[in-house]
Amino acid sequence: MTLTLRAPGSKSMTQRGLMLAALAAAPTLLRGALRCDDSRHLGALLEALGCDLRWQGDSVEITPSPALRAPERALHCGNAGTAVRFGACLALVCQGALTLDGDEHMRRRPLGALVSALR
Repeated sequence: MTLTLRAPGSKSMTQRGLMLAALAAAPTLLRGALRCDDSRHLGALLEALGCDLRWQGDSVEITPSPALRAPERALHCGNAGTAVRFGACLALVCQGALTLDGDEHMRRRPLGALVSALR
């Protein structure tokens, strides 16, 4: 069974929809998703953890992985703050140590409070 959700073409709602779909028990189809740099980075992160994403226009079908697994390499998130923050939270439920990295601007962003809360 596939769950279909209509996202209001915003970056924020698309990111949240991708995360919920990655943690769902069955495939999810997001319609009206915004395909932007942040969505690309979060999508690549989810794929690296074992999810399957298939984009077609403004729709994306996300098939979750039965067990999220951290790759051995660091995952580059560019300047996508949501991808880094959501990825840090996913580190708690994936198998293995998840290493996230970003561009020069991302490396200067304050993440200490989130890291402390997750510890």
